[in-house]
Amino acid sequence: MSLQKGELPLVGNLAPDSEAEAVFYQEFIKVKLSDYIGKKYVILFFYPLDFTFVCPTCEFDFGDHCIRQPLCRVREVKHRTVGCFHRQRVLSHLAWIQTDRKSGGLGDLKYPLVSDVTKSISKSNGVLIPDLALQYVQENSGGKLFSPSKHVETPTNMQYTLHLSHAITNPTTNSLPRPNKFPSNTPNFPSLSCRRNLHFPSLSSTKTFISLPPKPPKPPEIPLSPPPNPLSNFQEEILYLDSIGIDFFSLLSTHPPIISASATDLKSVVEFLRSTAGLTTADICRVVGMCPEVLTSKISALIAVFTFLLREAGVEGSDLRHVIHRRPRLLACSVETRLRPTLYFLQSIGITSIKQYTSLLSCSVEQKFVPRIEYFRKIGFSQRDTMAIFRRFPPLFCYSIKDNFDPKFDYFVMEMRRELKELKEFPQYFSYSLENRIKPRHRRCVEKGISLALPVMFKTSEERFEGRLEMFCNSSIPVRTSPLWCATYDENVL
Repeated sequence: MSLQKGELPLVGNLAPDSEAEAVFYQEFIKVKLSDYIGKKYVILFFYPLDFTFVCPTCEFDFGDHCIRQPLCRVREVKHRTVGCFHRQRVLSHLAWIQTDRKSGGLGDLKYPLVSDVTKSISKSNGVLIPDLALQYVQENSGGKLFSPSKHVETPTNMQYTLHLSHAITNPTTNSLPRPNKFPSNTPNFPSLSCRRNLHFPSLSSTKTFISLPPKPPKPPEIPLSPPPNPLSNFQEEILYLDSIGIDFFSLLSTHPPIISASATDLKSVVEFLRSTAGLTTADICRVVGMCPEVLTSKISALIAVFTFLLREAGVEGSDLRHVIHRRPRLLACSVETRLRPTLYFLQSIGITSIKQYTSLLSCSVEQKFVPRIEYFRKIGFSQRDTMAIFRRFPPLFCYSIKDNFDPKFDYFVMEMRRELKELKEFPQYFSYSLENRIKPRHRRCVEKGISLALPVMFKTSEERFEGRLEMFCNSSIPVRTSPLWCATYDENVL
């Protein structure tokens, strides 16, 4: 049944049960309406959006009431102080609560804000209507509804709602109380005050002329400029990020400084990335997801990064999009303190084709490169051989010592019984999966009684690897110049 304008949905019927996530005292909780049946009355009010201008008025009224009269009114009316439902995420509620009132927030509330992202609560209560906002009082005796109707453009009146709650919870009457039947400690509405008897003096029949002083000249009116709107930029920022597929509140949880950025600056950064590097909207979403601080970077800093990549790192202009897509953190690095020192270090050890390894430029020499060089010195390589290993395979600088080098080197020495000089010639060994490539192929060689060189064992596809095994088993012992020859080959294996 469709609801017409002015109708009150579900009045007198059982309230639809609902369970949702809420923010209460800056913590996330679960709220279920049926838990209050037989215990407390529940006041629910709906509002359209966080960080708006009119919506906070009802939140302030209910919140101030809870502070002024935290217990007496609850004992008297026996209602759950206030329950509030809204079609936004709990992260939005939490951010709104943590923002003080002077900055457009709610401050600390004494009642829960419930998230209705799926709009199921709004739909089930019949309030998902463009021109109708409803308040509900849910009776604790059986979960029934009573609903006053308010137009969405009219702010919610907290006192009227509390009067309504008192009338419903009063067992002596089923009708709304008149103003003179409200509790004595409840302030009356000015518009409902009693009419006063006015006494006028009698006038004589004699006409009396009274001269009035001239009106003072009206001072010139000074046009008042409207006060600045602290929320306009914030709302524009949310809408703009949403238009390019970025969720503001998810971004806020990973990069809090985004809340102080202006919408104009965000647009400038996005347009600069599109025009300079040719990034698409999907590329920008990926960059922001992996490195959110890019959005709050200054345009001058981004220009410095692109200039460095093109002029010093030797990156072609047509490859900029690929370079940034592969390593977004480059955009957040300082040229002076990170990119240029790393470039000089790589060049000093003999890596000249930097444009093939631009992902290394965002790494720290002291924290990333030096510990890995020291590891190879520790396991038995000389300084010269260590530098040769990293020149031959620079991606080693990005591999984990604990999760990559240690287990693979232990297996190489203890199980495969190979020599260090094979790692010097083929450092790509560390790039293969220990469980999916190294162990299975080594075991196959052991089963066949064959010892293959590391490149033959790991670089070939599975089909070619099996073919090499069969060919080697059906042939004579390979000569030393054969690619199948291994320095540790034992004639007694066959």
